[in-house]
Amino acid sequence: MTLAEAQRSHYEQAGDRAALEEAITLGSAAVDDLPAGHVDRAQAQASLAASLLLRYRHLGEPGDLTRAIDLCESAVAATPHRHPDRGVRLCALSSALLARFELGGRDPAALRGAVTSAEAAVAATPSSHRARAQVLGALATALRHAHLLDATSTTLSRAVRACQDAVEATPVGDAQHATRLTDLALLLAEQADPGAALHTARQAAAIDAAAPHTRLRAAHALGSLAARSGDWPTAAEALRNAVDLLPLVAPRNLTRADLENRLGDLGDLAGDAAAAALHAGDPKAALESLEHGRATLLSYALDARQELAGLRQLDGELAREWERLRDQLDGVSTGTTLHPDLRARLSEEADELIHRIRALDGQRGFLSRPTLDQLSDAADQGPVINLNISGYRCDALVVTRTDLLTVPLTGLTEQGLRQKLAEFLRAIAAGRSTERAVRLDAEATVAEILGWLWDTTVGPVLAALGLTGEPDPDRPWPRVWWSPTGPLNFLPLHAAGYHGAGYHGAGYHGAGYHGAGYHGAGYHGAGYHGARYHAQGGPAAMDRVVSSYTPSIRTLLHVRRPRRTEPERRLLAIAVPADANQRLPALPAAAQEARQVNNILGGHGMLPVPTRAMVLAALPWATWVHFACHAEVDPASPSASRLLLWDGSLQVTEISALATDHAELAFLSACSTARGSADLANESIHIASAFQLAGYRHVIATLWPALDKVCLEVAEEFYREVVRRAPPSVALHETIRGLRERFPNMPSVWAGYLHSGA
Repeated sequence: MTLAEAQRSHYEQAGDRAALEEAITLGSAAVDDLPAGHVDRAQAQASLAASLLLRYRHLGEPGDLTRAIDLCESAVAATPHRHPDRGVRLCALSSALLARFELGGRDPAALRGAVTSAEAAVAATPSSHRARAQVLGALATALRHAHLLDATSTTLSRAVRACQDAVEATPVGDAQHATRLTDLALLLAEQADPGAALHTARQAAAIDAAAPHTRLRAAHALGSLAARSGDWPTAAEALRNAVDLLPLVAPRNLTRADLENRLGDLGDLAGDAAAAALHAGDPKAALESLEHGRATLLSYALDARQELAGLRQLDGELAREWERLRDQLDGVSTGTTLHPDLRARLSEEADELIHRIRALDGQRGFLSRPTLDQLSDAADQGPVINLNISGYRCDALVVTRTDLLTVPLTGLTEQGLRQKLAEFLRAIAAGRSTERAVRLDAEATVAEILGWLWDTTVGPVLAALGLTGEPDPDRPWPRVWWSPTGPLNFLPLHAAGYHGAGYHGAGYHGAGYHGAGYHGAGYHGAGYHGARYHAQGGPAAMDRVVSSYTPSIRTLLHVRRPRRTEPERRLLAIAVPADANQRLPALPAAAQEARQVNNILGGHGMLPVPTRAMVLAALPWATWVHFACHAEVDPASPSASRLLLWDGSLQVTEISALATDHAELAFLSACSTARGSADLANESIHIASAFQLAGYRHVIATLWPALDKVCLEVAEEFYREVVRRAPPSVALHETIRGLRERFPNMPSVWAGYLHSGA
């Protein structure tokens, strides 16, 4: 194995993209250094092609795929027909062409080429060859895709036979045995042989010595096939096992970008595990799977700061031993795929070490699922409503002080929710149009979907909790915490309901948005000029409860952790009306907003020129921080989302690393600061959650772009409520209710603000 191949193997095992980049650099140098006709050039080309194909699957850069195919074709052309590696190189060409078909527009010619190359690879590889199973597996994969393109053909039965042959050609104990059994199980399911599919999937899932990602895929396949057959106990157990493998599949040592990539590939595993457990009649297991399998990156950070830190204090040697074993299991130490016997031995050592750690005082729950009793502690101030979205079913799992309540959301489906979300996001974008008619239609759509959200989701949950009307004026508002999953992360649950009708007219007057893109339609002071409203509201969440959000129950417990002393209020007000390069639209109200906040709270914490260095130096001192600036959301890499300062930016990773012990409130008066990535919706990676992880108990944030003048008014009224001794959640609630009272038919103006945290 060359050094380039070792680096590629390390990437395949551990997901470390730096290793893949090094493999490409080394491989490119090897190809460039070897002259045409050199005996080793074809192998170097094939090796580089494999690395480029992996990077293409990771980043989607078309140039990588084109170059990989060219290299594979050159390697095949340079390989004699009787050469022992000809079949392997044809197999690589088949995989590259299949990638062009899968990810490049479903080109039928590419698919035909993939099938032809795989057939030629099988023909060129004798049954005694070490790669026989590999080329048969490639043929099965290509034929399966051909069947999906033309279901009337006989290719599915050929795919099944090829996969069966691949399984037979793979020695028991081989690292690929579980992979090929899983492939066969999925093919048998497509062939409408559910009994054989389940039996084969059970075999795959029972191979404990397989690599973690292989074990997870096998468990996920078994769970999905069992669910399809209505065998919910089996489905629940298999999917629960898959969730338990998440820490090994996405190990902590990877970079944030690599972790995001791995987690994005897993889909809604935790949601499906929770739904299967509910079908199996076990709501406790459903909640535990949901909590264990979502917000993984947040959980890792909390573990690093709490569990592992606590272990280091108790027994530093055990902590170091655990980190060493964890890294070996993840393939970090060697950069190569572990032999099954070695992996099994290391797994046994890890299990024994975890047992020893849990025997220490205070370490009984080390790296274990949070229990229902632990999670129930979060409901001491009000119920925590976990909204689980799955293709199997949709439910609310409501944690109270004394009980776990399941509320089936029978009017909600995953597909229907995705359709409504797409409509909602289009309407929010259209609401920034300069055309009056477009804006009116957009507001009507937003209002309609808020009503739908009440009918299908929020209304049934509050009714189940007995929250069926506005509270008595002499009593405090009841509080609830929403912890949504999937597409619900992008919808304003706190604003669900029926808020008004009979809207006539609107005037927009040139203010900008606190985001990096739009500048045009705006808001002036106390109202939209020319607007007239005839409120005909109905039931609504904000008339029954004060709503807050949390990415997970563990995060809520984190921000509520006891402190030795309550911190004094030290305000840092940051306004960035323009950037140094004038790249972004000006925010004329931002400076006034920061001054008003400073005046209302009687602070002295304004930065004259908020540079990166000044902000990073001041944040550890401040207990309250207010940002009036632009923000940018990076959907492809949410950890790179950022607040924009005078001379740079403050990224999610930098914010979350602050780890302050006295932080109280972060008011993020900027665009979309509570919006993450659609591909990583359950991870809740966004600017607001970064401040929570840093230790801020309360975060005020936005789900979509916010108007400059609206930001000013919301901030002023919010802090006036705070001065009147309202908690931050109640202060925002009253502020938004006031805006709604004036503009009930313009929900896009006020519904995007939310409170997250304690």
